[in-house]
Amino acid sequence: MAYAWDKPVIASDLPAFRECVSHEESGYLFSTGKARDLTEKMELFLNKPIAAEQVRRYRQRFNWDNYVDLVLHTRNTGMN
Repeated sequence: MAYAWDKPVIASDLPAFRECVSHEESGYLFSTGKARDLTEKMELFLNKPIAAEQVRRYRQRFNWDNYVDLVLHTRNTGMN
């Protein structure tokens, strides 16, 4: 949802989030279960803001055209 409004995110470093959040490019990832690391990333979020334009550029890799191209490429090459 944050990307829809060109906003960076703070997320845990779980695999699903690592796939869609690029640390210091589209947001900040903290070590799961580490409250101190979350605090540090929150401070970084405030002290080193990520520009909306940077998030906008990053999120383009998740647009429907790119997704369709990936699916068709995978289908045409027989990749699973």
